[in-house]
Parts: sequence; C-alpha cells; structure tokens
Amino acid sequence: MTMASRCRLEEDFFEDLQIIFWILKDTFWALLFPALSILFGIAATVLQVIFLRRQWDLLASRFDNAATLFWISGNFTWMIGETFYEPEDTDINLGNTPAIEPNIDEYNKFKYGAIAQFSLSVGVLLVFYLCYFRKAYADTPESVDRMLCFPTLKAYEDTHTIFWVFKDFFWALELGPLAVISALLTISIGVHVLVLRYRQSFREFWNALCLVLWITVTQTTTIDIFLVPQCSTWLIALGKCHVDDW
Repeated sequence: MTMASRCRLEEDFFEDLQIIFWILKDTFWALLFPALSILFGIAATVLQVIFLRRQWDLLASRFDNAATLFWISGNFTWMIGETFYEPEDTDINLGNTPAIEPNIDEYNKFKYGAIAQFSLSVGVLLVFYLCYFRKAYADTPESVDRMLCFPTLKAYEDTHTIFWVFKDFFWALELGPLAVISALLTISIGVHVLVLRYRQSFREFWNALCLVLWITVTQTTTIDIFLVPQCSTWLIALGKCHVDDW
C-alpha cells in the first residue's frame, strides 16, 4: 500500500468515525443523556480540528472544514447552554432538566454564542461559493454531467452542509418556518446524493446512506418540535410528555 493510499484510508476512517461520534451525540441528546452527548460532541469537534489541519492545503476542503468546525462548535455550544442553564419557559424546551439551575442570562450567552458561530459558518461557505467555488474544482477529474450548476458530485454533496447550518441558524433565532424549509432542503439533497452514490464504492454508498438516515431523523425531529413544541412525538415516546398534556 502506498503512502498516499494509507493516508487516504486513515482520512476515510476518521471521517466515518466522526460521523459515528456525531450521531451518538445526537442520539444521547435525544434520549436525554446530556453527559454522554457532551462527551461525543467533544470527540467530534476534536476530529474536525484535525481534518482542518490535515486538509488545509486543499482549497475546497479548507473552507468546508472551517465552516463545519464553526457549525458543530456552535451546535455544541448551544447544547451545553441547554444542558446547564435552559430555563423552563423558553419557546423551544427539549425536556432536559438543567444540570445547574435555570438561568436565562447564562443560557442566552451560550445561545448567542452559538448564533455567532453559525453566522461565521454561513459566512465562510458564502465566501467560498461566491469567490472560490469554480477555482477549487477546476482541475478535479470527477464530473457529473447536467447536475445543476455543480462541476463535481463532491461539490454538490458539500452543499448539504450550508442548508444544515441554515437549519440550526434559523432554529437558534426561533424562525421555525425557515428552519423547516432548510431541513427539507437538507433531506432532499441527501437523498439525491445517495442515489448518485449508489453505483460508486461500497463505502461511499453506506456513508451516504448513513448521512441520509441521520439527516432525516434530525430534520424530522426539528419539524416535529416546531409543530408541537410543548409535547412533540419525540417527548411522548420518551415518556416525558403525555397526549393529555396538550
């Protein structure tokens, strides 16, 4: 095995591992085990820092990794605020009991910190798509004919990140309808990428399938909470809420 192949194998492994960590983070968060969720969130964030450092020389990866780092860091920041300080009277309460005590001022510090990081993530992606997109993919051998305006499949696949960030950004700003629209667009792109990846490598297909399932679950949960914030289907399933409550 050549050095290049070995490095690529290591990157694929860590990329898949990060996805697993992030799914576990969301899973334990949904099951109301915030301590385990925070642990896997830290692990996923550390791996993203490693990706940013190792792929810095690649223009597209540099922007994508930087935007993803701001995004997951913002998501993680907001989660910590919800875990330790979320007041019971917030518009979107996820059913967690604060580990310290409800404190709207402290909670807002984490929430606005998350919004700032989501804004940075969106800004990085917009700068890339407006200024460097064609340059980044000009010399790549991969191409998909007649696929919207994107020069490569990887370029198209990466666009789901910006809609996912927009979902969290609008959700943090409590703009539910825009968050739902972003969630639906994220699912749509994920399914399309899965279809396009079907004839490629075994790993690429299962990686895409995993992402689609993860995206679908997280985005439908967002829609569920938006439609019934006081007693969503998710909280009913966990026994934290009853149909009679609403």
